[in-house]
Amino acid sequence: MEERIKSFLESHKELEEKIPIFKEAFIKFYGEESRKEIEELFEKAIFIGYQDPDSIRFGVDKLLKDKSNDLINQFINNSNTTLSRESLLDTYTLDYPNLHPINRYKELRELFYLQEDGRENTFKEWGYSKLKEMMPSFTQEEYDKMYESKELLEQYESYPNWLKGNIQYCIDKENIKNSYLEKYKKAEPLLKKIVPGITEENFEEYFSSNAFQELDRIVVEYEKVMEEYNSYRKEIKPYQEEIDNNKRISEEIKEKYYKVYLQ
Repeated sequence: MEERIKSFLESHKELEEKIPIFKEAFIKFYGEESRKEIEELFEKAIFIGYQDPDSIRFGVDKLLKDKSNDLINQFINNSNTTLSRESLLDTYTLDYPNLHPINRYKELRELFYLQEDGRENTFKEWGYSKLKEMMPSFTQEEYDKMYESKELLEQYESYPNWLKGNIQYCIDKENIKNSYLEKYKKAEPLLKKIVPGITEENFEEYFSSNAFQELDRIVVEYEKVMEEYNSYRKEIKPYQEEIDNNKRISEEIKEKYYKVYLQ
């Protein structure tokens, strides 16, 4: 099925390979005495294999869906667990890792092992990076001063409220703990399938006691299939780029003639 879809998406290559067959079919129909004339016509002709954007999008979506389903089945089989697919991935394909319960556990585990100092350093790196994107001239020194004082520097007091709100969030140490507990809340449904009595007050004790070795083993298999899926997405990226290019051209044409119509 995958080869058939790729062949469909690469119709121009498929057409080029079939040209000699078409040429011989014409010669057979019109007779060998017409060979020279037909060959000359074929040499002058330009053949274009074309699929409309919607057909390309359908083909790409089908490739990704089939690959995702195959890898999910592989993941479940190799995980050797009684936990269901829904428990580990919910109902989502591999395109939505942020919504996978097993990935939420993985993210919480990573924060746990960072410990308090590591979580603070990660938050500060993220906070400075986020504000730097919004304010290109923003400096590390400015961020450090505001982080320690928990107050905006004078030059930022006149900034729009939405931007000041972002700055205040990125310098508030309380958000380190809040983010950590939020990660726990998202992972909690899966954790309770292993330890029903787990809470946000005691989950670190269970993490320290290696209560989630089964999930740790499953994470290894999960990372394998996600790596393979992401590699596959890169493989078919040219098809997606063709879709994006067609979309861009379509929007440019619509905008052009919309302006003409308004005039």
